[in-house]
Amino acid sequence: MIVAAILIISVIASILSRCSNEESEGPEISAEDSVIGWETIPEEYIVPANKYDSAKFIQNGNFMTYEDENYTSEQGIDVSDHNETVDWKAVKDQGITFAYIRAGYRGYTEGGLIPDQLFDQNMRGALDNGIKVGVYFFSQAINEEEAREEARFVLDKIKGYHLTLPIFYDPEFITSDNARTKDLDYAQFTANTIAFCDTIRDAGYAPGIYCNKEWQDKVLDMSQFEDITTWFAGYSEKPQSQYHFEYWQYTHTAKIDGFPDGVTVDMNIQLIPKER
Repeated sequence: MIVAAILIISVIASILSRCSNEESEGPEISAEDSVIGWETIPEEYIVPANKYDSAKFIQNGNFMTYEDENYTSEQGIDVSDHNETVDWKAVKDQGITFAYIRAGYRGYTEGGLIPDQLFDQNMRGALDNGIKVGVYFFSQAINEEEAREEARFVLDKIKGYHLTLPIFYDPEFITSDNARTKDLDYAQFTANTIAFCDTIRDAGYAPGIYCNKEWQDKVLDMSQFEDITTWFAGYSEKPQSQYHFEYWQYTHTAKIDGFPDGVTVDMNIQLIPKER
């Protein structure tokens, strides 16, 4: 009981620290993985199971690698204007090959769509240094139409840029009495995700969902996401998702070259199938 209480308090504190103003940072799922260990996927689910060998995820400082007979890996980051100005050459020189850049977010009280202040600067900086890019949007949509509106917002922002990676939908809980999504039925989050991803796919881009174990287990209907790329967030030593994922955000507190003093960054690993 004491351990559970401490965990709950720490999760709430983490959420409140990120939601002190209208601009809630993403994509950092605010609650750490609340359940540790594997669960059995129901037979009716069509989302593939996680078959990675957890022992082969090797962390060396802030960096992570994975290698087995079927997969290799690459190292990446995700950024928003919260990370301030990035020296993308310094990032590239450390072996970073990809980056996910926030296109914008929806305010959690008034619901306005707001562009990330450094989106264009980050996109140009990454691409000019040979770093592959994808984008994400921090959602507070309350229905499918708002989710489609968010997708159209992203599609407008990426005009003129060459994306080689997916566009991710990042829905998150906001623990505030003023949050527009506080009373939203869980099924609505799945419907919103599908609406966003369908709009992205119809425009010719690959869609994805960003989520942690809590969202996989309790919120989203993962059986609906067979053809949607998964970006898993979890800060345990090994990834705790029971579902297949292509990206793992394994820390949100890394300090690497290319960022101002005191600024931390999210680190990610991409799992890439080997050619046969």
